[in-house]
Amino acid sequence: MRKAAALGLFALSALGSADIRAADYQAAAALERALPGTTDTEIDGINWHCAADKCVAKLVGRKSVTVSRMEECRKVAAAIGRLASFSSRGKELTKRDLDNCNRSAR
Repeated sequence: MRKAAALGLFALSALGSADIRAADYQAAAALERALPGTTDTEIDGINWHCAADKCVAKLVGRKSVTVSRMEECRKVAAAIGRLASFSSRGKELTKRDLDNCNRSAR
């Protein structure tokens, strides 16, 4: 039973930081405050294009994404500003996770 539980936890942690290829990568964010214009910001090989309060991401110059969604969110919030929503690789962060992301953005 313990081996099965340990294996399950390993599988869940691996899902949060799965190796995603450029063709399959999708991410988006909404900012709490709209930007005055459009901007492009590269964060760890991912180009974040923002217009007003909407941002979309495109993987460039890398073959895969291996960081967790939370770490990705923290880096985006630190570089662009506080986020009102964040989704990556088909999953949107919960309100609680988003609050943690914004609070711990460096």
